[in-house]
Amino acid sequence: SSVENGVPSWCRTALRFLVRHQVALFKCNRILGLLIMLLAWPFHSYALHCRRKYMDDLGNKIAAQVLAENIPIVGIKVWNGEAYSWSVKVAQKIRQTNPETIIVAGGPQVKVYGENILEKQEFDLAIMGPGEEILEYFLRKRKEVSDKASFMGLVRREIGPERLIRTGSYSKDNLMFNSFVIPRYRAEDLEDKILMHTLVDGIGCTWQRCSFCSHTLQIPRYIPRPVEQIRDEIVAMSN
Repeated sequence: SSVENGVPSWCRTALRFLVRHQVALFKCNRILGLLIMLLAWPFHSYALHCRRKYMDDLGNKIAAQVLAENIPIVGIKVWNGEAYSWSVKVAQKIRQTNPETIIVAGGPQVKVYGENILEKQEFDLAIMGPGEEILEYFLRKRKEVSDKASFMGLVRREIGPERLIRTGSYSKDNLMFNSFVIPRYRAEDLEDKILMHTLVDGIGCTWQRCSFCSHTLQIPRYIPRPVEQIRDEIVAMSN
């Protein structure tokens, strides 16, 4: 799988063998199971080393492509954990090679942490909510100005002073239930992807009392989606 890219096949095979036998042995003899676990440790360490090198090289390739093709805007879907660290590294590499490129963050990490995503300046803008329409707006406006500074000034004038831009249900206008956007996927966008569509029947949570849950922080109340819109979305995505 793509998660294993960069790890030699012999190392993957050895790890699978050791983990499979580790589980089996641990059920009948814990000492042997622990010995197999210790034996697998060097393979795990080497696999992580190879994976980090692969990801670092991939980040360099992305930054080089952005520079070579003079890509004006790069959007990064930001997750948590190690994936967030790689997103930050890619943004840093792009900023070093092509400072004029606008780097936009979106995804789950933005929805949970909001403005904090922008504290270290790796990202120029962040989108909290659906990104299809606002990214199209960014691309259109970038063509109207000569440089990054002018673009950022234009966004401040037309949208507002904050670099965190709230869209859809996260905006004051609650646009999520006013329109439905079908992404214009290209053939290359769907390569090596599972064709699955997530249907949203409402936002927020009916319980809304769990202090540990990010949904409680993101949306203060539950808002059901109109049945007519759910029906229309099913029809649209089925054609």
